[in-house]
Amino acid sequence: MIHLTSLGFTGHRRQRLIKHSANIDNRLVDLMTAVIQLEIELIGCDLNIVSGMALGLDIAAAKVAKLLGLPLIAMVPFEGQESVWNKSDKDIYFNLLSYATEVNYCSPPPYSAWKFQHRNKAIVDNSNKMIALWDGVEDGGTYNCIKYAEATGKPVVNVWNRFVKYV
Repeated sequence: MIHLTSLGFTGHRRQRLIKHSANIDNRLVDLMTAVIQLEIELIGCDLNIVSGMALGLDIAAAKVAKLLGLPLIAMVPFEGQESVWNKSDKDIYFNLLSYATEVNYCSPPPYSAWKFQHRNKAIVDNSNKMIALWDGVEDGGTYNCIKYAEATGKPVVNVWNRFVKYV
């Protein structure tokens, strides 16, 4: 029987990952393609991809959703989160938002740090399983998202070791 499962993503942003690879965006897309294809094989069903739409892992997961033709649920912390990004990143972001089957603004603008954790909780609450890219050391948004997922009983698969070997 085929059913739809939602796979959420949390991970360090690009600025924390760039030290591991000069071509980090392409490396993340390659890694997320392999991870998502493996998840499809393992669970034997179609997937919704739930992305927080931050630079780094979130955007990579959203790109893979589009590449594989999977439904994308964009959980955006607030409208305007991209306002400080460069033009190229904004273009990619808006292209992915236009592809998304659902765009949810989790909080009203403007920026406030707590809105990112509110968004992280929405990702977890709307997913059956979480894929994490966490170094196991740094606290912050990724760590908080993982802890929330664990507290709610959602399985979390941390692909950090695979990332470090892959890049």
